[in-house]
This record gives sequence, structure tokens and C-alpha cells, in this order.
Amino acid sequence: MDVEISSVGGVSPDSPLGKALLGAKVGDEVVVAAPQGEWRTKVIAVGR
Repeated sequence: MDVEISSVGGVSPDSPLGKALLGAKVGDEVVVAAPQGEWRTKVIAVGR
């Protein structure tokens, strides 16, 4: 899944996914605390 973190369009940095991904680096495993329960994902690439 490609995710763009942005205040205008994309995933909000204040959302559970945005909060989990901010500051993450390639290879990091992040835990997303979503309303339906938490899930884990691994960062495989970071672009600008």
C-alpha cells in the first residue's frame, strides 16, 4: 500500500496511520492503533 501523509489530501498526520508512520524509517515495524484494533506493518520505502 502506498501512503501519502499530508494535511491536504492523503493520510492525515493526526490519524492513527499517520501517527504510526511519522518518523519511521525503512525496515521499521510500526503498530497502528486503529479503532477496530491494532495492526502491524513494515516500512519498505520512504520517498518525498
